[in-house]
Amino acid sequence: MLGYTQAFSSVGGLMVGVANALTAKLAAAELLPAIHGGHETWRYALIFGVIPALPLTVIRPFFPNRPLGNASGWPVSCGGRASPNCSGPGC
Repeated sequence: MLGYTQAFSSVGGLMVGVANALTAKLAAAELLPAIHGGHETWRYALIFGVIPALPLTVIRPFFPNRPLGNASGWPVSCGGRASPNCSGPGC
């Protein structure tokens, strides 16, 4: 799972670079609207970074809370370690 996360993190970085280059070209050609009277590409990058967060903020309240513990049923923390027979203060 960690390998997929690392691979797609790199792909995401490349996509951000391509999107930044594309917005720089579109801003130079004045095909994008001016923000505060200018076409600085970092402003477009900031706006495009917020776009994926908008649907998440709408749908997040409808997800149920996850119960404490992990998939095996063990507590998340038991005094610094996880065990099925936990009776310490972290359980």
